[in-house]
Amino acid sequence: MNALGHTYIAFKVIGKLNEMVIIGSHVNDLVPFIPNSVFSWEEIHESPEKVYFFVKEKYPEMVDFPVAMLTHSVKYGVDYYNRSIVNWFLKGNKDLENNMVEMIIDCSGVSEKVAREYRMHNYLWVGVEIYLLKKHNDFVKDIERFDLMSSINVISKMLSECFGKNYNDVFKDVKNATETLNEFKIYTFDGILDLWKKTMAGLPEKDVIDKEKTGKVFEFIYNSFEDRWEKTLGFVEIQVKNKIHEFLIT
Repeated sequence: MNALGHTYIAFKVIGKLNEMVIIGSHVNDLVPFIPNSVFSWEEIHESPEKVYFFVKEKYPEMVDFPVAMLTHSVKYGVDYYNRSIVNWFLKGNKDLENNMVEMIIDCSGVSEKVAREYRMHNYLWVGVEIYLLKKHNDFVKDIERFDLMSSINVISKMLSECFGKNYNDVFKDVKNATETLNEFKIYTFDGILDLWKKTMAGLPEKDVIDKEKTGKVFEFIYNSFEDRWEKTLGFVEIQVKNKIHEFLIT
């Protein structure tokens, strides 16, 4: 899932929206998307329960942050279903899959192997972003009103203590990620495209995104599965809520 989708699931599971929920639902992706992060993937992406128990003891007022991290992770959250969307939407439709592979190659310059094996699920999940922009715009606009930058000091302090990292290194990572959310205005279609261009360029294959072509791919994906987005989000929300139930009631 991508930027808006992660925050939407965190919001639905936790039942509220604030700076801790928004940043917490994205901080897992410091790895792999922030170059030379001070964290390993296992630490920041897959240790949300470590952060949860640390916060419960030391910073209980910040508990929404690690719960949002839980909703993002593979172990407990949305990312468990990352590649499932390919099977959900494309199983038995090889012609559509091949067509989408060609579209991804054309808009990003990646190889056929990369497009099919490593990018397909990323592009399919963008349909959720477009769905939220079109059908849940009040939620999207709510994100816009929060001052995310005001929280990066306390978040960086907490994470540096939790993982025994240098504060300045952690602050640099968290600031970078949070500024990216602010800079690209993820609550607009154009902003999602700009964020996509930067994010994909940061991956090992250094995708070269053609913004106009990519916008057409995004619209094609949304329209091709227009009747599936609400049910897909509902299914993922229920599964994640069940997995992290014990963290919601303590």
